[in-house]
Amino acid sequence: MRAATPLLVSAALLGAARVGAEPPPKIATRLAYTITPGIAGCPSEAALTDMIGSYFGYQPIEPEAGAILTVTIRAKGKQPVADLSLRDAEGTARWEESTEEGTDCDDLVENVALLIRLRLGPLAWGSKPPPAWLAAEPPPARPPPAPPPSLLASPPSAPAEDKPIRPSDPLAAAPPKEDDAPPWLPRPELSVTFVVAPWATPRLALGGGAGIGARWPFALVGFEFRGLAGLFAAENAYASTQPYLWMGVGSACFTPRPFMLCALGAFGRYSGTIEPTAGDVSRLERQSTLRSWIGLRVGADWKLHDRFSLRFLIDGMLATNVETWSVGHPTQGKTFLWQTPDFFASLGVAGVVRF
Repeated sequence: MRAATPLLVSAALLGAARVGAEPPPKIATRLAYTITPGIAGCPSEAALTDMIGSYFGYQPIEPEAGAILTVTIRAKGKQPVADLSLRDAEGTARWEESTEEGTDCDDLVENVALLIRLRLGPLAWGSKPPPAWLAAEPPPARPPPAPPPSLLASPPSAPAEDKPIRPSDPLAAAPPKEDDAPPWLPRPELSVTFVVAPWATPRLALGGGAGIGARWPFALVGFEFRGLAGLFAAENAYASTQPYLWMGVGSACFTPRPFMLCALGAFGRYSGTIEPTAGDVSRLERQSTLRSWIGLRVGADWKLHDRFSLRFLIDGMLATNVETWSVGHPTQGKTFLWQTPDFFASLGVAGVVRF
C-alpha cells in the first residue's frame, strides 16, 4: 500500500507528540472482517484486532459498541486490496475508503490497521473529542475514599452492632493508569544467509552469515555477522596465501514490499596463513588489520508463508582503507603478494523468519 508511507511517518510523529500529554479520549467500535475466497496468507480477525490495539495503545474494538467498522479483503487483478467503511448505530455511513493494491496480504492488513489508527485516532479529531456515536463510554467514576478516623474524635454514639469505620485502601482508590505503550512497535526477524562474493578475496569467496532485524511496514534496520573464505590463493614466486574475511554489517533499509533498498556500514578483518613455496619467507606487514566499508544493497523478498520468506540480496561494498600483503625473501627482499580490494560485490540468498 504505497499511500501508507506518509501515514507511517505521521503515526511516528503522533506517537512522539503524545509523550507527556494528557491521554486522548477513547473510541469504541465493532469489527466485521471478511476475506473473499481465493486470497491466501491473510492474518486472522484476532490478529487484525491485536494490530489495531497495538497502534491505538488500547483496544478500541468492543463487541457491544454501537458503531461498526467493516474491513473486506478482495482481489484486484492478482493483488489484494482492502475496502473499509464505518457506520454508526443507525447504519449511517460515516467513512469509506479503499486501499491501493498490495503484493502481500500480511503487510496489507498491517497497513490497514495503521490507516484505521490515523483515520479514527486522535489525529482525526485534533483538539476536539471524537463524535458521540464513536466515543467509548467512560469508565464509572470511583467513589471518593472514606477519610480515616480521627485519633482525637470521641467514640461514636452508634449502636454496638454497627461496624467501625475503616480507612480505605490507598491502592484501591488509585486511579487506573493509562496504557502508555507506544502506538506501534517493530516486528523482529532472524535470518541465515548464503553468500557468494567475487573479488572479496583473490578471485572468489564463499561464506554465510546470521542476522537479526527490526521491521516496520516500510522500513528495516538490522545487523548481520558474515564469514567469507577464499577459494583461490594469492601467490608470487616465493609464497602463497588464501585469505578469509570476518565482518559485521549494519543496514538501514527502505522496504516497499517486496523490494528493499539499504545503506550499509561494515567493519571486519582479513586473515590468512603465508605458505612458503621457495625458500624461507616472512610476512612483513601485520595481519588481521581492522578494515571498514560503506555500501549499498538492493534486494527482494519472496514470501513462502506468513512468517517465512526467501530474501535475494545484491551488495556493493566500498573500502575506506586497504592493506597490502608482502613477504620478505632472504635474497630478493620485499615482494608483493596481495592487496585487499577497494571494492567488491556479493550475492546472497537468506532464509528469513518473522515474529
